[in-house]
Amino acid sequence: MIELSLTKIRSLIDPRPTDSYKGNYGHSLIIGGNEEMGGAALLAASACVHVGSGLTSLLTSENNIGSCHAYLPEIMVGDWLNNDLSTIWLNKADQVLIGPGMGRSKESIQLLKTIISKIHSDQVLILDGDAITLWAQEGPFACAGQLIFTPHLGEWSKLKEVTGIEDPQVFSDHYQAILVSKSHQTKIYQPSGLSYSNISGNPGMAIGGMGDCLAGMITGLMGQCSSHLGAVLIACYMHTAIANRIYQNNYIVLPSRIIQSIPGFMKDLFQPKGNQIERRI
Repeated sequence: MIELSLTKIRSLIDPRPTDSYKGNYGHSLIIGGNEEMGGAALLAASACVHVGSGLTSLLTSENNIGSCHAYLPEIMVGDWLNNDLSTIWLNKADQVLIGPGMGRSKESIQLLKTIISKIHSDQVLILDGDAITLWAQEGPFACAGQLIFTPHLGEWSKLKEVTGIEDPQVFSDHYQAILVSKSHQTKIYQPSGLSYSNISGNPGMAIGGMGDCLAGMITGLMGQCSSHLGAVLIACYMHTAIANRIYQNNYIVLPSRIIQSIPGFMKDLFQPKGNQIERRI
């Protein structure tokens, strides 16, 4: 297993050309946020925007639409029960994240099945949170696109129970999926390839919304990297490195603070001046 390093991360993304425009950096679609957990989807969408997604759309509960527009004007927001709109946005998306705060209702199950069945071979589907639980309980479901799973330890236990696969690498190989096994030191597995170990995190990160933030970062970076794995590695590294910097002066690390720190951190990371980034980490 290879340990992620600053040198490795810097090699995974190219600087933005002077004539860049939003169409160069992908269209991200995020699906999540029921009436009780709209904040999870908002955190994911905010992380996606702050990490540089060209366009970001959010399909969520109708009750969340007003607050989403007010909190994050950079995104497009729609009702996830609007089938026509969902189909249009899904067909336009390069990468799709489903799960943050979506709940486990019958409607959520049907939504997950519908999205998986409509994913094209050239799209990426990231399963996070409740989508992982539902995939394990109701599936497994085959998917035409590139699958990425982001389970925490509890969700990984459910995946092991349902699939009978104990080894994360075997799971990745079997489902041809990238597996992000989240813990205090996250591990990343790719099908039939090298696996990676992230830098260690901190106990201040043990708070709700941390995974939603990471999932949004992964999604937003998909349109900026030459490989899906590269986007995952950069997101995992930055997520933890920013959190470690915040933890130096704070007992608890809020996901929203990580998100606000992303653009400045990326500036230092990919357009460094001296050794600023080393001092921050």
